Amino acid sequence: MHHRLPLALVLSVLVVSLSSQPQQAQLSLASTPISESMSLPGSVVVVVGDLVPGEAGAPQVDAAAVARLTSQHDPDALIHVGDLQYYCGSTQLFETRYGIHYGAMKPIIRPEIGNHEYCNGSWPDAPGYFAYFGAQAKPSGASYYSWNLILPSGKTVHFLNLNSNCLQWNKIAPGCGLTQAMRTWIREDLAADNSDCVIATWHEPAFGSEVPFHGDGKDAMREVWWTLESRGVDYIITGHAHNYQRYRAMHHDGTTTAPAVASAIVGTGGRSVDDVTKFSWQSKLVALDDRHFGVMKMVFNSTGTGWTQAFKTTSGASLDAVSFGCNNNK
Repeated sequence: MHHRLPLALVLSVLVVSLSSQPQQAQLSLASTPISESMSLPGSVVVVVGDLVPGEAGAPQVDAAAVARLTSQHDPDALIHVGDLQYYCGSTQLFETRYGIHYGAMKPIIRPEIGNHEYCNGSWPDAPGYFAYFGAQAKPSGASYYSWNLILPSGKTVHFLNLNSNCLQWNKIAPGCGLTQAMRTWIREDLAADNSDCVIATWHEPAFGSEVPFHGDGKDAMREVWWTLESRGVDYIITGHAHNYQRYRAMHHDGTTTAPAVASAIVGTGGRSVDDVTKFSWQSKLVALDDRHFGVMKMVFNSTGTGWTQAFKTTSGASLDAVSFGCNNNK
């Protein structure tokens, strides 16, 4: 049985109807610079995850519609927040399914690895994903990286593309612990960055309402959230849950205690759209669409101090339009 929000709350927050912590460890590794080769000029970013079905006979119509929608919005950068190719992302499937839909956009894709790239643990090296994207998926040699969106004014928006598998599916690296490589790298990367706006993206959300086979968020990524919030990151975007959810700013413990970061889940890339089965973090949930495929479109202002975003659906609707400013408090 699916639990629904009260009608008054549905009308105010749902978009469906419109079809202080201890000081962290000191840095211990030399800072790794952002990958300049991955930086892109422009101001429009599209974000979506959970994309292309790969099972024999699986229809491609919804994935194709999301790809067309993406192209219509003419992004300067396209972030795919994991589970790009189902069920297990082999090299052949990346080339013959994902590549058919997104091959023309490949130069602007900033990919992220999900659990299905690891075949839910059966392929701990994610061979298809890394074969298809090559250095584009690990420009500095790791499966996480950062890059800049270079605005027309010369200002930059800094993006961190992280790996949320946390030794669950990948088995070897990276882990998500405080002193492990990815968390150390995050601290160093943000210490070296001077952008006013910082966005972090990955696959498995730290907080979310439950859908089949997915819980209310990944504990290990709440620990990563702690590192991000303490460094003034402005926004977090994930996938994994096959619907659209947006949350008000949250502390890594699930409260609204400062510092806190707002977030969204955009797992609406074409694989399926799943009903929410349990509303977790309900007081923090401000928007939900578990009916439509679509993408998040972000447009950054010329000063690099804020942006507008909306959930664009394949049915032609523009939902949950909202504006954000940047903290600039790193």
